[in-house]
Formats: sequence, C-alpha cells, structure tokens
Amino acid sequence: MSTVGGERYTDNDGSLDVGFGNHALMDRLLPVAVRDDGDLYVLQRFRTLYSNMSRLLGTLKVAKTKGNLETELKKIERCQLLILDDAFLVPLDVKERAILLDIIEDRHERKSIILSSQLPVSNWYDAIGDPTVADAVLDRIVHTAHQIELTGESVRKINAAKAGK
Repeated sequence: MSTVGGERYTDNDGSLDVGFGNHALMDRLLPVAVRDDGDLYVLQRFRTLYSNMSRLLGTLKVAKTKGNLETELKKIERCQLLILDDAFLVPLDVKERAILLDIIEDRHERKSIILSSQLPVSNWYDAIGDPTVADAVLDRIVHTAHQIELTGESVRKINAAKAGK
C-alpha cells in the first residue's frame, strides 16, 4: 500500500482505491500519479483549475460582456491542467460553444484537460448543439483521450442507503 497526499492507494490487484464517482476521482487526480510494475509514484503537482463546466462558461460569458474575456482565458491557459466537471450536462448556447471551442483549441496537444460527465460521450455531440462546433471540439478531445468509464452506484445513493438503515 502506498500513501500519496494523505490518500491511500492499493497495489494488490492493480487498482487504485480512489473512492467512487466523478468527484472522488477528480479529487484524487490532482496529484498526478502513474504505475510502474505495481508501484505508485507521484510525478509532480501541476497548476490546476478545477471547475464545473457550466459555471465556468457562464462566468466567461459575463467576462465577454464586460470586455475582459481574453484576460480570463489567459488565466486558464496558464494552468497546466484544466478539469471541467459535469461536462455537457446542460446543453451549450451559442456563446458557450464559441468559448469552449477557444479553450479546447488553446489547449489542444499542448496542455491537459480532464472532462468529467455523467452524460455518455456518445451524447456530447447533441449537447454541444452546433454540428460544426461539435465536430471541432470532439475531434480535439475524444480521439486523443484516455477514457475512464465508471460503473456502479453513485456515492450519494450508497450513502443515502446507509443513512436510511
């Protein structure tokens, strides 16, 4: 067993003990780690921005109306790792599509992005809305991505069942 940043990781069966659900996984990905022959190593911590995708895009829309969108995008660009949680749960409007495309293009093949969503990747195209923008965004993120699909009950549902007993 290894300990990284106060979290416990097991190497017995080749799996990480990181909890369940998108939020638990995202919380443990902040210290970036890899496996080599069953051992876990922390490589380094990256300058990271973690945000709910809808909230971030809403904030950036406001920044655009105030005339400081470029300043806000530069702050995002300085981060080595961008984590967008609950991606595509709310369909994107015209302004959000353009902003998301800018973010994805700025990061493509240069900086990392992690998208977490309860919506299957196959539904992201429709959630983006515009076919041309959807093609551009998904071409840059899906085809070069490492996908982790979580299965099983959500932590909230498990905890609610335990609390009800």
